[in-house]
Amino acid sequence: MRASRLLSILILLQLRGRVTAEALAAEFEVSLRTIYRDIDELSSAGIPVQSDRGPGGGFQLMAGYKSQINSFESEEAEALSMIGLPGPALALGLGRAASQAHRKLLAGLPPGLRAGSSNMLNCFHLDNHDWYRNQSSLPELPDLPLIARAMLDQRRLALTYQSWSGVRQWQMEPLGLVLKAGAWYLVANSQSRVSSAAKIRSFKVMHISALQVLAQGFERPPDFDLASYWHTAMEQFEHGLRPMQASLRASPEGLQRIAALGSWAAQVVAALPASAGDDKAGENANQVNQVNQVNQANQASQASQASQASQANYTASAWQALELPVENIEQAALMLLGLGPEVEVLAPAALRQRLRELASQCQALHT
Repeated sequence: MRASRLLSILILLQLRGRVTAEALAAEFEVSLRTIYRDIDELSSAGIPVQSDRGPGGGFQLMAGYKSQINSFESEEAEALSMIGLPGPALALGLGRAASQAHRKLLAGLPPGLRAGSSNMLNCFHLDNHDWYRNQSSLPELPDLPLIARAMLDQRRLALTYQSWSGVRQWQMEPLGLVLKAGAWYLVANSQSRVSSAAKIRSFKVMHISALQVLAQGFERPPDFDLASYWHTAMEQFEHGLRPMQASLRASPEGLQRIAALGSWAAQVVAALPASAGDDKAGENANQVNQVNQVNQANQASQASQASQASQANYTASAWQALELPVENIEQAALMLLGLGPEVEVLAPAALRQRLRELASQCQALHT
């Protein structure tokens, strides 16, 4: 365990340059005293680790030192191919380089580990495109490699962007690229006018045109984390996308249909308490059987009516109320109409009215 941590500390010092003791302690979830002992251990092993005391201090390797770390553990070798994403690499203009790098890494592995890594490549495939969208239907993104290169070189961009609100000119500092559901998004510190304040925003790459890579560079914000930003931005987007609440009643089948609308609806259904009707299922089922047995001989029609009434009481008791976020009245009415008679709208009144209108129109069309 300690040998693995020492090796990891050495790799971090090579990758990051100067690293504080606090950062190392947080990275490996150990105490500061343990980190200081580890640094002493590295120094005793001949690793030239330099330390600076005081504010802004930390540990770093002596300038020019490079360790020859070329051995992989079994799990590391198996995970090696998992970092290779041929589709995205090709879209970013890095397909050939990624293939060559992968071949070099495999060539440096012992034969036994090389077979395990190649086996991982043959056993897993990432397809990040939506259903019913083949490769030929995807939009071409000729600007994507230029954006990626400018982001890595920390060069500013000037471009034209078409959004739902219109076409605008932007200048921006590209901070990251995100591939979500087959679509590329650029995250950038951006401003549409020189006089306006810069703000980190997301842009869909397929809507970018007239791209120019400027000679002006920029400093990447040291505290910016792309994954954290994207997670927060998605939560805010989904919350703002459905600002209204629809009060509903749904049968067990209706709850299943609501959950199938998407993860946002499935979370609402999953948060519901257990149905009160579930506790009475056995009792009501016995009542139905008793009614059928008593009336089976001479009162078949009455038994059928009683059974249906009893079953209806059970079904009604199993219905549950819930609050479902929706975009607007029209979108909600069209969506809920597709759920059939297993869902009843309680409020708002405008949604009930619009649902009645749509249902009447459908009835008239199919009469």
